[in-house]
Amino acid sequence: MGLAAYSVERWTKWGNSTDKISKSLNKLGERALKNSGGNWKKSEELFNKYIGMANDRLSKVESKYRIEIQPAIKNGIRVPAVTKGPVYSNGRWHTGFRYTKGSKRLDAGIYDITSKANEHGLHPIIEGFDITLNSTKAHASDIYKDVFGGITINDIRILK
Repeated sequence: MGLAAYSVERWTKWGNSTDKISKSLNKLGERALKNSGGNWKKSEELFNKYIGMANDRLSKVESKYRIEIQPAIKNGIRVPAVTKGPVYSNGRWHTGFRYTKGSKRLDAGIYDITSKANEHGLHPIIEGFDITLNSTKAHASDIYKDVFGGITINDIRILK
């Protein structure tokens, strides 16, 4: 078997295993935190960039799994992470995008594109991920597990 065929086979196996995808996302989350220089915005930007690359790979191997950035839920229903509406800033109101009021958001979530989407076109999250540089923040599973229906929530942080 040639190197190219081996790589395709290896990536296809990876793309069809939520365990392997999860392990990769945990490592990518750790990498984002380490390379952020202690800046939480930078850590999220890096994690989102890595997620984009992982999604490209999942698409190329025709996996049924994808990774959503900032999956949100409100009152047990998956909702868009951001909605368009009135935003108040700098002393005035304007139209813009804001996080869906009352929603809880993970940093990332794995979903199955073959699962039934809801009225917003969103699929159920089957595993979630939260990254943080704040070692005193409550564990992500304590915050999100019940609202996301008891799924596995990966808490990714750098412990000192």
